[in-house]
Amino acid sequence: MKKRIITAIYIILILFIALNLFALNKIRWKQMDWRIYETDHFSIYYYEGEETLAKLSAIFAENAFTNNSKILGYTSKTKIPLFIYENSLDFSTTNITLSYLGEGVGGFTEAFKNRIALPSSGSIKDFRTTITHEITHAIQYNIIFGEGFRSYNVFYKDIFIPVWVMEGLAEYCANDMDAVGEMVLRDAVVNDKIIKLEDMDGFAHLEEPYLAYKQAQSVFDYIEKKYGREKIARFLQLLANEVGEVNAYKKVFMKAKEDFEKEFILYLKKKYWAQVLGRDTPDRYGPKMTNSTREKITYNQSPVFSPDESKIAFISNVDGKREIYIANIDGTDRKKLSFNYYDGLLVDGYPISWSKDGFIYYSVVEKSKKIIMKGNVITGENEKIILPDFINASSPSISPDNNYLAFIGAKGGFTDVYLYDLKNNNLHNLTQNLFENNFVSWSSDGKFLVFTEEREEIKKIIVYDIEKGKMKFISDNKNYNCIYPRFLTNDEIIFVSDKNGIYNLYKLNLNNKNEIPFTNVTNGIFYPCVSNQYIIYSYYEDGCYNIYKYLIKKPDDIKEIPLMYVPEIVEKEKKEKKILETKIESNEIKNLMKIGEDEEFKKKIEEMAYKIIKSDDPYITTFTPDVLLGIFGFSTESGLLGGGYVTLSDMLGNNNISLLANFIPDYYSQFEFEYLYMSLPFDIGFKTFYYQNIYQLFDTRTGEIFSQLNSQELGGSIYFKYPFNIYTSLYMQISTDHITDRYTNFETSSSYLFKENEDNILNSIALYLYIDNTLWRDLWPFNGDFFIAYVSIYEKIFNGTKSYNLYEINYGKYFDLNSISFKNMVYSLQLMFSMTDGEDKPYYILGGLNNVRGMNYGEYISDKVLLLKNELRYILARNVNFNFWPLNFLMIKNIKATIFNDNCIIDNISFESAVNGSVKSSFGFSIMIDTFFFQRQFVPFQFEVAKRIDIEENEWKFYFNMNATY
Repeated sequence: MKKRIITAIYIILILFIALNLFALNKIRWKQMDWRIYETDHFSIYYYEGEETLAKLSAIFAENAFTNNSKILGYTSKTKIPLFIYENSLDFSTTNITLSYLGEGVGGFTEAFKNRIALPSSGSIKDFRTTITHEITHAIQYNIIFGEGFRSYNVFYKDIFIPVWVMEGLAEYCANDMDAVGEMVLRDAVVNDKIIKLEDMDGFAHLEEPYLAYKQAQSVFDYIEKKYGREKIARFLQLLANEVGEVNAYKKVFMKAKEDFEKEFILYLKKKYWAQVLGRDTPDRYGPKMTNSTREKITYNQSPVFSPDESKIAFISNVDGKREIYIANIDGTDRKKLSFNYYDGLLVDGYPISWSKDGFIYYSVVEKSKKIIMKGNVITGENEKIILPDFINASSPSISPDNNYLAFIGAKGGFTDVYLYDLKNNNLHNLTQNLFENNFVSWSSDGKFLVFTEEREEIKKIIVYDIEKGKMKFISDNKNYNCIYPRFLTNDEIIFVSDKNGIYNLYKLNLNNKNEIPFTNVTNGIFYPCVSNQYIIYSYYEDGCYNIYKYLIKKPDDIKEIPLMYVPEIVEKEKKEKKILETKIESNEIKNLMKIGEDEEFKKKIEEMAYKIIKSDDPYITTFTPDVLLGIFGFSTESGLLGGGYVTLSDMLGNNNISLLANFIPDYYSQFEFEYLYMSLPFDIGFKTFYYQNIYQLFDTRTGEIFSQLNSQELGGSIYFKYPFNIYTSLYMQISTDHITDRYTNFETSSSYLFKENEDNILNSIALYLYIDNTLWRDLWPFNGDFFIAYVSIYEKIFNGTKSYNLYEINYGKYFDLNSISFKNMVYSLQLMFSMTDGEDKPYYILGGLNNVRGMNYGEYISDKVLLLKNELRYILARNVNFNFWPLNFLMIKNIKATIFNDNCIIDNISFESAVNGSVKSSFGFSIMIDTFFFQRQFVPFQFEVAKRIDIEENEWKFYFNMNATY
C-alpha cells in the first residue's frame, strides 16, 4: 500500500508539472546591461544601445504624467518604474511578468510594483501613445489600490473595477483612435456586433479584444462630449471607493446603467451609420477570393502575385496559426506551403515577396530574432538569408533581377530601409534616421524603391533613386496617412490612404502629382499588390480580413467622400474636435513632433532630455516584496493557527523568492522556500520544503482511536529548464526527499496490526522533454500535437533507501473537423506508455478519472501500462455569455459535449494482447461548461459518465472535475 500511495503522488506531480510547464517558452538570448534615468516622476530603465529611445521615453512620460494627472484628478506621489525595450523581441524576454508575451502585446503595467514595460515598434507616434496608455494604468492603480505595498488591495479590489473602464480610459488618455479603430467600430455597428458593457467587465473571454478596447475608449469620448471631462475622474473615483457600478452611474450621470448604455449605443449607431452612407462594398470593384466571417474569425493578409501572374500567395491563419498559402488567380485550388515558420510568421510591412525566379521571401521569428527566409514554392525547401551583423529584419522585397533584397531593419528602437546585395554580401542603410520606415517595394525596372516614412506622426511616401542614392517625398499629406505604396507603372504608384477617414486605394502620377481615388469602401483596404490586369488586396469585414481582386480600369465613377458629409454631423464633429484637442499634449511636444530633419530632431531630444533627466545610474539588484498575504486564528482546542505567503523579486524580475507557511498545531504544518533565477538562456531554481501531518488512526469496529501517525517529509530540489524554442523545452530536476513515519499512542486492545516506524530517503534525478505544437480555439485544442517524454531514476546513493525507475511517453494529436461540422468538431487521439522497474519499483494505480474512466478507482495495479484515448468533441452552444442569478460573477461561455473511448493494456503489453481481448475498455460521454469567474479567470466544469464495455457490466460511473480539456 505504501508503494501505491507514493506512486500515486508521483503521477499527480508529473501531471501537475506537465500542465504548468506545457506552455509557450520565453527565449532569452541577449544579456542586457541595465541603467536608470531618474526624472521627477519616473525611474526609466534602459540598456546599452537604446539611449536615444530612453531619452525620448523620458520626454513623453513626463508629458503624459502631467496630462493624465489632470484628467484623472490625481497626482502620484511615488515614482513610477518604466522599462524600455528597443523592440518586441527583447520585450518578449522580460521577467517582469512570468507570462509569455505574444506578438500582439504592445506593453503592460503590473499592479504590485506599478512597473511599466513596453517596447518600441519603430513608430514614434505609437511609442508615445503606448507610453501614455500605460502611464494611465499606473495612475489608475495608485488611485484604486493605493500607493506603496498593496498586494491585498490588488487581489481584493481588482474584481470590482470593470476592465473596460481601465482600458477604455487608458485609450482615451492616449487619444489613440485612428482610422483602424474607427473601422473596427464601424464594422461592429454595421454587423450588429457591439459588445454589451456587462460583457466587458473582463476581456479574457472575448474573441475580439481590440474591438473591446476601441468600444471602451468610445465610452469615455461619449462621456466627455455628453457630460464633460470632469465626470471621468469622478466615475473612476467612485468605483475605486467601492460604491458599486449601479450607484456610480446614478451619482455621476444621474441615470441607471441600462439607460446610459442605451444612449451610448445610439450614439455609436448614429455616428457610424452616417459614415456608411454612399459607400461601396468591395465586390463592386471585383470578386472576393476568400470568404471568412465572424463564425470563424480569420485573417487573410498580404496577397502577392506569382511571376507569371497565374497564382497568388497570401498569409492566413485559417488553420489556427499564420502560414503561407498559394491559390489560382481566381482563388481556387488553395494549398498550404510546407515552409519552416520557426516561432512564428510575421506580418510586418509587406510580409512576403515572390521573386522572378519563383522563390518566396518571408520573415519569421527564430529564438527572439527576426530573420528573412527564402522558400522554394515547388519543393517546400527553405533557407535563411544571412545578413551580416543583423538580428531584426522584416518586410522583405526582392528586386526584379533577384540580385538585391530590400527590407526593414530595426536597431536601437528605430527602423530604416536596408539594401542587401545577395551576390557580394554588402549591406547598406538607405535612410539612417530616427523616423519609422515601412512598406518597401521595387519599381519594375529595379531603379527605384518606394516606401513610407513617418514625419510629424504622419506616414508619407518616399521614392528612393538607387543609382543617385537620393530620396524624395512624393506625397503632400499633412494630416492623414499614406501607406502600402507600390509602383503601378514606372511613372505611377498606388497606395492606401485614410485621407477621407477610411483606408481607400489611390493612384498617384509621379510627374504631375495627379491623385485619383480607386475605391470608396465602407471599411478599409490593406496590402495591395499589382499585376498587369489586377490589383489584389486585403479588406476588413465582419471581423475578418478577406482577399479581393480589383479589375484595373479607369475609375471615372469613383467619388471621394469625406468620413462625415452630413452637414449637421460635420459641424458637430468640428466643435467636438476642438474640445478633444486640448487633452493631447503640450506645445513643446507638438513642436518636437513637427521637426522634420533627423539631426535637428536628435538635437531637440537631447536638449529636452537634459532638462528632465536628473541622474543616470547603473542598475543594482535589490529585493522588494510583490505579494504578502497572511491569515491567523486562535481556538481553545488547537491554539494559534494560520499561514502566510510571501513573494519577493528584484525590479527586473530576474530573481524570484517565494515563502509559504501554514500550521495547525497537532494536525498539519507546511513550509516551502523557493528561489528562481531567470536571467540566463535557461531557468535555474532551488526549492526546499517541510511537511508534517498528524493522523489519528480510527478503529471502525470499536469506534476508538487506536494509534497516532506522525508523518514528516523534508526535502529539496534543484531544477533547470532549457527552451529550445517557444514550443520545445527540456526540464531536469535533482531532488532528495526524506519521509519519516512514526506511530505512537498505541491502544493495545485494538485488533489492528501495528505498522513499524519507517524511514525512507528518496534521491532522484528526472528529465522531462516537452513539445507542444497544439493550436487552441474556443478554449480547447483543435489542431496540432504534443509530446512528453519523462524518465525518473531513484538510486541508493547518499543514504538513499529505494532504487527504481519511472518511464513515460505521452503523445496527443488533434484533428480539426470544422469543415464537416460548423460546431468546432474535433477528434482527439492520445497514446501513453508508462512503466516502472527496479528492486523497489512502485505500481501504477488504474481506474478512475485520470486514466480509464468507467473503471473503479484502483481496480488494477501494474508496472506497465499502455493507454489509448479517443474523443470526439463538439460545441453545443458557443459564446453563450450568460450570467445567471444569484451567481452573477460566473459567466457561461460555451457548452460542449464529448463522446469518448478509453482503452488500456496492463502487464503483458503486446500486439497479441490486443488481439486476444486483453484490452480493458470503456465508453462514455461528457458535458463541459466553460465559465469565467468575473470574466477574468477561465474555470471549466466537466460532468462525465462512463462504463466498462470489455465486460458484462451495466454500472455507470459518474465524475465531476474542473480541469481544462487537453
